[in-house]
Amino acid sequence: LSIRRQRQMCIRDRLITQASDHLKPGGWMALELDPAQSESVAELFMADGFEEVRIHKDLGGQDRVVAATLKGDSQQ
Repeated sequence: LSIRRQRQMCIRDRLITQASDHLKPGGWMALELDPAQSESVAELFMADGFEEVRIHKDLGGQDRVVAATLKGDSQQ
């Protein structure tokens, strides 16, 4: 992998793993990314306590955005 690609993945992974420190339960997060990364990002969301993980396609039919909701009671 190129250094640029490694940095992008590192930033993306940090955003997901640290999101629970900044989101309330039931809060959501969405990331726009390279279509080749959508499945691995969805898995990372699930591993880090998110649910309702969805992959959305762009106008060209490519997997482009992964969105997820942080587990927990949103009524708190």
